[in-house]
Amino acid sequence: FAYLNAITIEQADNHYPTGEPNFSRGCSVVRLLKALFANRYHAEILRSKPDNDVSSTCSLEDAFEHAVVRFTHFIRAVDESVMNTKSMVSAFLRGAALICQNQQKTIDIIIPILLDKRSVLKESSMSALLIQVNGRRQWSSSTANIIDEKEHEFFPNKVSMRRREDTRPYVTLVAELGVDNPPQENSFVVTGNNDERSSKEHLRYGIRAYTCTMAAWKVVGFTEHATYQRIFGTDDFLADHPRQDEASLDLVHQMMPFWYDDAMWYNDEDEDSMDSLLGQPSEGAAVL
Repeated sequence: FAYLNAITIEQADNHYPTGEPNFSRGCSVVRLLKALFANRYHAEILRSKPDNDVSSTCSLEDAFEHAVVRFTHFIRAVDESVMNTKSMVSAFLRGAALICQNQQKTIDIIIPILLDKRSVLKESSMSALLIQVNGRRQWSSSTANIIDEKEHEFFPNKVSMRRREDTRPYVTLVAELGVDNPPQENSFVVTGNNDERSSKEHLRYGIRAYTCTMAAWKVVGFTEHATYQRIFGTDDFLADHPRQDEASLDLVHQMMPFWYDDAMWYNDEDEDSMDSLLGQPSEGAAVL
């Protein structure tokens, strides 16, 4: 939805001649981020500096001034072979973003980025928005779940680049959708991880967002809040049970779909009941 909104706004601003949005034309990275996140965080995101190199003064807005994205659908990756900028060329041409394979380490979604729309489309012109999605209620520290391109060899090494200097930037997003109370009060979107352990070869602009509500996401309107909470939230799965009366839910609890400290599905004071549960034989029965 953020991409569709970004396309519509950008083409209207540029007086696109057809009148109807052309979603295959793509939009700027800056416009996509503005459409994705709540207005109050736009300035912080665009002014953010690389979190893996504190010496850099280049803002995200400057680094991606001419960068564009182009995706009309998502394709599932079958393995890690697509985790590189060479594959980003094919995906960009196709107009596709990628959903990573199941159990893929640290990255769940990849949105290809052409760093300069004025340049030729080739591997050396590509980067990406690397996204990780978490559903846990407890937020993780700013140095946890770090996405480091070097771990996946997303950019080619210097040998394969014939030792040409390659400092292409990339953007990471860790979305902690199950968190209702972020570590910093009322700060549902933060930038920077200050992670000096990550590779500094490519400048990383890190974004971390909490909750699945309009507090962080511009694309989530007031009327859609409950829908997104149901899809991305971590509510008790019994909330989906068609019968919400106490008697019906009690029967479900007796089947022990989950375990908790006070789970009591027998009467521990009734010896006959305990014997029955344990399958104790009656008096005189043969015991093996």
